[in-house]
Amino acid sequence: MHLASAAAVGIAFLCYRGLLGHWFVSDDFALLHDFRDLGLDGLTRFLVFGDLGGREFVYWRPGWAALFWLGHALFGTDAPGHYALCIAMHAAVAVVVVRIGQRHGASLLAAGCAGALFAAMPTHVGGVAWIAAAYNVLPASFTIALAAAAFWRFAANGRAAEAHWALAALALSLTFKEAAYSLPPLFAGALLLHRRRGLRAWWPVLAALGLVLLHYGVCMRRYAVAADAATQLVVVAHHLAMYARSMVPLLPADAAAALALTAGLAALVWWRGSAWSRYCLLWTAAATLPYVVLTHGERFLYFAHVPAALLAGQGLAAVVSALPRARWLVVAASAAGIVVLANATIRGVAAHGRAGDECRRVHAFAARERLGERQDLIVDGVPASLENGLAAMLRLFFGRSPNLVALSVHPRPPFLLYHDRAFDALAADTPVLCLSGPEPRLASKAEVVGDALPLPVLSLAGRCEVLAPGTDAVAAMRAKGARLVAEPVLAAAPPCAIASLREPSRAEIATVVVALTGLTLDVDVDRPCLLVIAFPVPLELGVRGTVAIDGERVPVFAADSIFHAVCMPAGRHRVVVQPALP
Repeated sequence: MHLASAAAVGIAFLCYRGLLGHWFVSDDFALLHDFRDLGLDGLTRFLVFGDLGGREFVYWRPGWAALFWLGHALFGTDAPGHYALCIAMHAAVAVVVVRIGQRHGASLLAAGCAGALFAAMPTHVGGVAWIAAAYNVLPASFTIALAAAAFWRFAANGRAAEAHWALAALALSLTFKEAAYSLPPLFAGALLLHRRRGLRAWWPVLAALGLVLLHYGVCMRRYAVAADAATQLVVVAHHLAMYARSMVPLLPADAAAALALTAGLAALVWWRGSAWSRYCLLWTAAATLPYVVLTHGERFLYFAHVPAALLAGQGLAAVVSALPRARWLVVAASAAGIVVLANATIRGVAAHGRAGDECRRVHAFAARERLGERQDLIVDGVPASLENGLAAMLRLFFGRSPNLVALSVHPRPPFLLYHDRAFDALAADTPVLCLSGPEPRLASKAEVVGDALPLPVLSLAGRCEVLAPGTDAVAAMRAKGARLVAEPVLAAAPPCAIASLREPSRAEIATVVVALTGLTLDVDVDRPCLLVIAFPVPLELGVRGTVAIDGERVPVFAADSIFHAVCMPAGRHRVVVQPALP
């Protein structure tokens, strides 16, 4: 057992040792800054009362906050210490896979291969190499694995202590992430597999469901899924297929075919496998919850891969048992597969390191140019590694951040699209931090914009101009200058009466969620106007995609040459911009 666990730990370290030379990326900066001074009293207030010192927060995750607080206390802003902790937590989960596998019927060799496979899977890079994700995914996965194994033992022997351990682990997991929402149906599956009946057997399932509902209803800041039921089913199927491919890469690209083959494999395992194998199969399916509704992000695959690795260990044990003379051939093939996976993981870790290098270069430039002391700063071409972290990086290392305004996230010549409407008000000589080139540089707003037409991604307009046939739309837009946002140009008259359009005195757009299902907005206006969508989605004027206001599909028409618009009625409405699904 110790040798198999040591092998899993060694493979985890060999795959991720490159992290020890990496730097922070993205949300790492904000979370280190926000939680570094949390303290025991602050942690207690957050845990018990959901009070983060008056600061806004999206998720109630006190365990996650505690890890950042303790990490900063131990390592400060030295990234290698934080990455060493991530590697240690990943190795701990791999050891849990080994120990659970061996305890539930797999040979020591098969359990060791399952742990090594889990440690080396390249799809885990997003959950291990990104500190912001690792500090919630890894401890949540560790505690969920303990809960699932303990409840299986309760279902088998009825000892209440095992149920108590399972519920305690579930509750602890919820302080890191919401992945434990998968446990109530899994617990129910364990009892059904053991044919347990009565309240003495089922009370832990009810308790687990109560914990999950309490967490969701009281602790979570909820947001809606932006799709009707039929569309959501298509989205879930798409994500399920991606989950399946992460475990069986040879599955076809077509989602329906991939799911059909996955169902066939699952049926085979259910038919031929032991009760424990069936439980692992249920665990793998349940572990996609709740994330499969919205995403198949790489870090979320981690939860489903714990039971999938246990299933792989069971399968290896079955093959060795059926072919005892080919035992070492099977082991050699498994080892070769693990080497291939480990090599892919090492490459993924190296790619993550390049993202950290981008952030390090920006940090060095910010220190040299003293960017933290500036009042306003436009940022052009923010790399993905800093999309959520530039302002936090400046605050973390320099004590303050200037007022940052994003210039462009979707350049579409001759247009320059921006999100932040504050861009309009900034002077032409406002400095621009250009990050799209090989090295950061400073320029002015006038220099960067040049002869492009700056447009907000989303805007509300109370007036419009209908162009005469044959008019050059781009030339007409340039002639309007700054008035273009408030008065877009249309190729034809809109469905709403132009005479009724006046500049709204109250106009607000709030982005609710951006997902595969589309872009969802809450729009509040005091009089009818036009919503102009300069957003790169393949609407094709409603042919392949749709725009719906309060659930009702509305006509989409051309605006500002290549973009789209809809007529907004007065009042507060929910708008869903839904592109064609892949």
